[in-house]
Amino acid sequence: RQIMAPSQVKASEDPKPYLECAKPYPCLQPIVYSLDAFLPIVDLHQEKYWLPDASKDYGLGYLIYLWLHIMSGWLLTSVLIAGLTNLVKKD
Repeated sequence: RQIMAPSQVKASEDPKPYLECAKPYPCLQPIVYSLDAFLPIVDLHQEKYWLPDASKDYGLGYLIYLWLHIMSGWLLTSVLIAGLTNLVKKD
């Protein structure tokens, strides 16, 4: 089953052409999508166009995982920036 759904499709449109990459709509690239969700500073144009469909089996679990993935990316990026700017120091 297709758990990832195009997020920029109107409710009245058929999402099937978007899933087959037949239109000028970014194809889903799972690794790039994961990086796009994890790295808050860059925009790889995946997270904007695709989201887990919570109405499908395990879709809500994937959506919750995505939220945790985003939060951990923000946390680790903040720690990295703090470390690089010497805000985090050892005593």
